[in-house]
Parts: sequence; structure tokens; C-alpha cells
Amino acid sequence: MHSKEISQVSIGHAALFYFALVLSTTVVANPASITFAGTIYGSTIPAIPPGTPFSGTFSYDPDAPEQASDSRSRTFLAGVLVLNISGNTLVTYGNASLQVAYFDAVGLPTGTLLNRDVLQFSNFNGVPAQGPIGADAPFTFDLTLVYPQGMFPGFALPRDFPLPYDASYLALFSSRATLAQGSFSPLPAVEPKPVGILRGVPLISLSVLLAMVGFAGLHMRRS
Repeated sequence: MHSKEISQVSIGHAALFYFALVLSTTVVANPASITFAGTIYGSTIPAIPPGTPFSGTFSYDPDAPEQASDSRSRTFLAGVLVLNISGNTLVTYGNASLQVAYFDAVGLPTGTLLNRDVLQFSNFNGVPAQGPIGADAPFTFDLTLVYPQGMFPGFALPRDFPLPYDASYLALFSSRATLAQGSFSPLPAVEPKPVGILRGVPLISLSVLLAMVGFAGLHMRRS
């Protein structure tokens, strides 16, 4: 082989190696994900009545950047929710957050759970929809999974999706200030209220939830 040909082959190998190196550094790690299926149990969205089934997936990048933190929580720029409901596949995009936190009490529409860790996803870009539910689109979402205390050491994002969870909560907020709520786990019963722990923590009714969009339909006390 002539020296010119050897030089060309060497350059080609170097270019191939560089391409492979760049590719290996830009591929995102496998996301942690969960597949679910459940039912809407409360709604003021006419086209999504109680009993409406839904399914989907939720995933996040375990290496997502941290957005904020305090002594009881960390918030990451992470999470993608894919929701199949009423003939639509709704996919969240951008401008979302995933909080890993501890709460003294988690108030769900069905009851209150004490001393729990949570994963709580919220997106802030409205997702369009077609068909009957399109009249209430775009939608934003809250997805909350409730776990036993101590599930998330240091409130770090687990590399694998943590299972099992104690309760699940899904909320769809519409552009008309209406709301659909669902779950893909057995709904928890109300736990006893020990004296002094739940002072000032009411259970959440649907009307209160509509007024608490900032809490995405979920009241949590972190005193």
C-alpha cells in the first residue's frame, strides 16, 4: 500500500473513531420509566366523565439537572408523560419539573397518608387534544406517586423507577379551569389522625382542588 493510501486510511479511521466518541457522549442514558393503566374517578370535564379509562407511560432521565433543593426536597428538570385517553395520545413537552420530597401528610381526595416520600411531576406547557376533549384543551398535568418514608435517600432521582408505591394520583387541568382526577392504584383509605400531626390539614374536595391549581390538586403539608 502506498504512503498516500495509508494516510487516507488512517484519516478515515481517525474520523470514524471521533464520530463514535461523539456519539457515545451524546446518547442519553436509558430513562427510568413506568407503564400504567387506570380510571378517572372525579371530573368536571364533560368529555372525560368518571369511569373514563386511561393508560400511558411516565419516564425521566436519572441524570437530569437539578433545579432547586431544600432540606426536604429536590426538584429536577425532568419528566415526560404520555397519556392515552378519550381517543387521544397526549404527550408533555419541555418546561416540566419532577420533585422528590418528603411530606408529613399527603392529602388525597380519598384520604390522608402520613409521613411519605413522593415523586411529583408537573408540566407547564399546554398539550392540545382532538375530538370531544379538544374543547377543553390544552391540558396540563400533575402526576404524583406516594411512597413509604425513606424511599429516596438524599432525595436523589433513582436510576430505576421505584416500585411499589402506596398511592397514585393523576390530574388533568383544562384551559377552562375544569379538572379530571384519576388513579392507577387502589385508592387509599383515610388513615387515623394522630393528635398534633395534622392540625390545619383538611381533606381536599373537588371544589378546593379547582382553586389550588398551583398544588396540582394535591394538598401537602411540610411543616
